[in-house]
Amino acid sequence: MNKYKKILFIILFIFSISNTLSKSEIVSSLLKKFNIFSYVYNDYTLTYRLFIPDRFNDETDYPLIICLHGAGERGNADKPVKEYELGIMWARKESQIKNPCFILVPLCPKKKLWVNTDFNKGSYNIDEVPISNELISIRNLIQDLVEKYPIDIKKIYIIGISIGAFGVWDMIIRFPDLFAAAVPLSGAGDPAKASRINHIPIWNFHGEWDFYVPVKGSRQMINALEKTGCSFVHTKKISKKRLKRIIEEGAIHLYTEFSMTWHVIWKKAFSNELLRYWLFHQVKH
Repeated sequence: MNKYKKILFIILFIFSISNTLSKSEIVSSLLKKFNIFSYVYNDYTLTYRLFIPDRFNDETDYPLIICLHGAGERGNADKPVKEYELGIMWARKESQIKNPCFILVPLCPKKKLWVNTDFNKGSYNIDEVPISNELISIRNLIQDLVEKYPIDIKKIYIIGISIGAFGVWDMIIRFPDLFAAAVPLSGAGDPAKASRINHIPIWNFHGEWDFYVPVKGSRQMINALEKTGCSFVHTKKISKKRLKRIIEEGAIHLYTEFSMTWHVIWKKAFSNELLRYWLFHQVKH
């Protein structure tokens, strides 16, 4: 390596380190804005973090985003917020300027599940699975937050990854009149109950090679919804430019299956700017 190449290498190395540190500092700063609370319902205590928009006032109603984390974040109140930017991405300054919103990040305890089913098997029968303490607590917590803060009840969105996606499907099936839109990533639900939720805007994501939560779980949900009359846009072979036009024209049901991709698809999904645009345009009727 000659002298000039060494200098260039050093400059690039220093830049990459400083850039990483700055990102870490931003995440740490935002994490502090997610205050930790406890909510007690029927003797069960749910720990959660809540982000309150800086610019909020009582004269305006704001969207609420509920973020349900995956298995790897259980029992750690920090990780669900920052892991894969599940909560952070909606709290960033540029996002809050465009779409100020409240962000609720509940915590699932260690060795517990949002939905008490074997996620390795995918789809399940909701009639055989009682609602978990965690999800029923979240349902009642949402009501408490709506009464306490200026939250727009027509813009309550729920997002979940992995076991959190099971929680998303479970919640919208059990409470089909509560949510304005749902975004499950790498999960599954009960296809037999598709008719309950065909009015809810849904953008579902899954990886083609997912061996952790089989992709057939998402495929079965989408197929069941389509049989009830939903017109899903399958984005696999659609260009970004065309997809943007489709969304701008009002598409409310979308399915993105990433080719040759396994379970962890969060960064790939969340980096899609169209997801943010689509989500905040959904309003419960």
